[in-house]
Amino acid sequence: MAVAESDLGEDAAVDPAAVIRKLDRHLIPWLFSLGILCYLDRTNLSFAALDLNRDLHLSCSTYGLGASLFFISYALFQMPSTVVCARLGAHIWLSANIVAWGAVAAMFALASSVPAFLALRFLLGATESAAFPGMWYHLSTFYSEAEMGPAYAKVASCTAVAQVVGAPLAAGILAMDGVGGLRGWQWLFILEGGATVVFGALLRFALAPSPAKARMLTRAEREWLRHRQETARTAMGAAGQQGAHPQAREGGGSTCAGFMHQFKGTLGVVRDWRILWLSGCWLLVAAVMFGMTFFMPLLVSAMFSGGGAISGVSGGGGGGHGACHSDDGDGESGGEGERQHSSLVALASAVPFMLAAVGMNINARLAGRANERHRHAGVPILLAGILLGLVPLAARTAGPGLAFALLSMTAGLCWSFHGPFFSWPAVFLPNEQAAAGFAFINSIGAVGGFIGPYLLGVLSDRGDGGFGTAMLVLACFLLVSGTLILLFPAPGHREEQAVTVSLKPSDPSGEYSLAPAGDRSSTQCLSPRDEEEQDGDMESQQRPAGWQQRHSRHKAASSAGQLSEVEFQPILDGARST
Repeated sequence: MAVAESDLGEDAAVDPAAVIRKLDRHLIPWLFSLGILCYLDRTNLSFAALDLNRDLHLSCSTYGLGASLFFISYALFQMPSTVVCARLGAHIWLSANIVAWGAVAAMFALASSVPAFLALRFLLGATESAAFPGMWYHLSTFYSEAEMGPAYAKVASCTAVAQVVGAPLAAGILAMDGVGGLRGWQWLFILEGGATVVFGALLRFALAPSPAKARMLTRAEREWLRHRQETARTAMGAAGQQGAHPQAREGGGSTCAGFMHQFKGTLGVVRDWRILWLSGCWLLVAAVMFGMTFFMPLLVSAMFSGGGAISGVSGGGGGGHGACHSDDGDGESGGEGERQHSSLVALASAVPFMLAAVGMNINARLAGRANERHRHAGVPILLAGILLGLVPLAARTAGPGLAFALLSMTAGLCWSFHGPFFSWPAVFLPNEQAAAGFAFINSIGAVGGFIGPYLLGVLSDRGDGGFGTAMLVLACFLLVSGTLILLFPAPGHREEQAVTVSLKPSDPSGEYSLAPAGDRSSTQCLSPRDEEEQDGDMESQQRPAGWQQRHSRHKAASSAGQLSEVEFQPILDGARST
């Protein structure tokens, strides 16, 4: 495809670092905001639980089951949803799912019985299943393997930031208790669900669908990015499979045959032992992370109401704490004091997730600069397991202050492994298969999302009382997972390889094309006259080593009408250091 001189203009000299900065400014804020809303609607149940459990007469076990049911449908629908996302395009599929889950989230305000509560949780998981695999796939169409870790970590930090933002937001909305005859938890679901519906409608038109249609880039930058991503896929041996269905990359139409071809290829990912190994690691960590996410306000409330609820030494009958037990009375609101308590607990619950958000971004940068994943993913999980195991002991011997500090540091360490861990599939799988691998890992992790909250709920309802036993079990999960990550017998980085591309005249006018060696199709054409005009613009710019020699060979090959093969090295270091 020839690039006209008027299209190239003065911007023909593409600065890769500038392209990545533009991608960061466009993609990251939209997907980060999407993740925030996803987690707000998924986890606002944890803040609503302080009053919802009393109004619906939910025990800890029932509450834990409801929190966990989300992950059953979430796991079941993730793989099919990823295939549809690749066929339709993330901007279309994500937008449709966002509107659907926002509507379901708002419907929680109408829940008046246990069956309705459980059914809505299952339906919410089904509608949210496309979110994170879809975001991962969309990022992978724009970013290289080396850039995926920091880019996804920025987006995935929403999982912690959502709790930081959600805590004061929930505190303010819960204070609306009684307005319009509705309870505070009902307003929480209505307002946050409604905001999600509006965002979903906007995303359909705002998100760039593919590198070739990224309007925030110049024509030359779009061509450079498209060629870089296709060259990377070709270098990983995926050119034949992906070339058969190019519409999937552009978010275009689909056929039944193409859909089935891609679906079969996606299913093949589950046989990769590396994906199965990482899935097991994430299952164990997810049990802890989602257990903490859904029970954090209840843990904080129980922690500062009496250490026995955490240490397992019961301060009274039953479970030793009443944070998630139904009242024995008529279930009416406890008045102003109850509303203030709920708001204060919601605010305090933000602290662990503030540390989690900071830890995610710091560790992702360190892992990216070191180009290493084993230690940067495994060591934080091991340390988190040790600290979580000490929380019940600290609550029993030193009081709630130290126990809360240890719990907060555990959250910071747990969440910090996201960047290096979830960029791992891109090291050994090509683009669309890596997205499928990510979806499968996330699906298996959803089983952990079921185990964690349910385990906390069941064990906290036991007669010997408290969350202490469950926290010790979850600490063991982290220790096992951290050890498996460190022992993972696969590379934690991929060596950057130079890709040979060919330059040849494409027509008698003297234009030449840039294409991978062995691929004689023209992917980008620049005329010698365009090149001469670019020389002046590039005088003041820093050129890579050997540029002048390669530049001279390009011109000589074009003038002589001969094919010349030169080395093309995608520039990744600049993006990695930013």
